[in-house]
Amino acid sequence: MADFVFRISPYIISGSYTSSRIGQFVREWGDRFMLIADPVLEDFGTVEKIEASLKERGINYFKFDEIPEITDTELIAQVLKLARDACVHGVISVGGTRTSSLARAVAALFNEQRYIYDFIDSEAEAAAPIPYITVPTTSSNSFLFTDSIPIVDARTGQIRILKTHKNLCRLAIYDPNLPVSLTDKQLTLMIFHTLCIAGEAYLSQKANFFSDTIAGKSIELLGFALGDVPLTTSSATSKQQFAMDGGCMAALAAGCSSAGIASLLAQAISARHKLSPSLIVSILLPHLIEDAASYKKERLIHIANILNIAPETSSADAAVSLLCETVRNKMAQTDLPSRLADLSLTMEQLATCIGDLGKTDTIQGFYRSISEDDLFDLVKRAF
Repeated sequence: MADFVFRISPYIISGSYTSSRIGQFVREWGDRFMLIADPVLEDFGTVEKIEASLKERGINYFKFDEIPEITDTELIAQVLKLARDACVHGVISVGGTRTSSLARAVAALFNEQRYIYDFIDSEAEAAAPIPYITVPTTSSNSFLFTDSIPIVDARTGQIRILKTHKNLCRLAIYDPNLPVSLTDKQLTLMIFHTLCIAGEAYLSQKANFFSDTIAGKSIELLGFALGDVPLTTSSATSKQQFAMDGGCMAALAAGCSSAGIASLLAQAISARHKLSPSLIVSILLPHLIEDAASYKKERLIHIANILNIAPETSSADAAVSLLCETVRNKMAQTDLPSRLADLSLTMEQLATCIGDLGKTDTIQGFYRSISEDDLFDLVKRAF
């Protein structure tokens, strides 16, 4: 097991309507912020509520919401200039992973003198970032509390990794009332993606007793969200609440352990082909479980037990088989694609994405040593 080094960060607030108090919370870091918001949220009044809270507390801010499907280096450079020109004290994001990645990159590079291309895929020391505050509207962000930001190189369309200071995120506000715009299918995808994040952190060679504890609790909460883990007491807690709480813990577990193969492959494929990372991760998940069975079988059995999929008396092979079968059955019941080929992708396109990932310094810390050939075999089985 990896050495455990723990520093309490970030400040996390979770609960209904907590996002309405953001103006109160952010004053600790200044009174002039850039608000980066997913434009989709405008239709649901989400951003309007955040703005109202900032105004009530006298927080000066300006909003940027012209966010395309992909966060690339040119967009980051554009938004970074806007933030610098406004001399902001910090950056607030409201939205999912793409919004978070953009805002984190701006906060990380704000005080830098060099251009963004000097930092992607580089271990170079960076200047101190400005505070980053997030209000996630989805639970599935593998990288939120890590020191890595997956972004797209606008020159090539390839996935790249921006290394940042640890503990870049100062405050995360998880409000279960925010994902209300999700359809049942989108919610199921989000839960599967989050489950994969927690599972990858639990299986990682970088796992430690703290990440194991947090990942295990995340998996239990996500089981409640899926309806596979029976509640021991009566509860009025919604699926969204379980998903957001589970997502917070999954992101913390990944930050203390590492992101995994499916999460990174999904980012590489999404960079090239603008597909939903959650959909890609959900397709890869059962194949990831089957591959990990030869290396982390006892941990997979524990996951199956937490999810109430296999009784403790089940054999190892039976527990792993039931875990894979449950994921596939849930996908089928929700009418979700089960193969990468269903996404109109070719093996040639996928091979290019694997090559992109192989050029980054990310293939480490997984449940086993992984080469590009291993990645190709995994993708081929999911195709």
